[in-house]
Amino acid sequence: CADLQQLTVARVGEEAGRRAAGEAGGEVGAEAGREAEGEGANILPKPVDPRYRLRRRLGEGAMACVFEAEDLRLGGRVVALKVLNTSLLEIPGMQTRFEREFSLCASVDSPHVVKLYDSGQSPGGAPFYTMEYLPFPNLDEFLADRSARGRGLEVGEAGPILLQLAEAM
Repeated sequence: CADLQQLTVARVGEEAGRRAAGEAGGEVGAEAGREAEGEGANILPKPVDPRYRLRRRLGEGAMACVFEAEDLRLGGRVVALKVLNTSLLEIPGMQTRFEREFSLCASVDSPHVVKLYDSGQSPGGAPFYTMEYLPFPNLDEFLADRSARGRGLEVGEAGPILLQLAEAM
């Protein structure tokens, strides 16, 4: 699936992020994000779904925006909510591609890939889906953080990460 690599790197990076957080005495690489109501939030039609309360924006790509959100039906469980950029709704097949991404990714069952929970469509017509939220940096962020601090990945650390990536694939 299109985002399997991203979902895998998020999960695999979780363990590396936990170790790094322990080394640094806190959460390493945790993005502050922008508030959902702040700059750029117009990508997300409001409300997405009464079931979800947006907390903050986690990231944005060419196709979609991801928010940290609370699932109010499940007692406030924190999830990551990914929504298709509304400007892409006009492109034929884009919504179908986004929905297919969810279906394919949801069929992957691996402890090294984030779990997908729910999908829906906002009142503005933008499809969205929710997935497991991990409060740790993904593998890309973990490696970038290490590089920025002048620490590359040590040989002993690479083996377990590569094993997890291989198992996920």
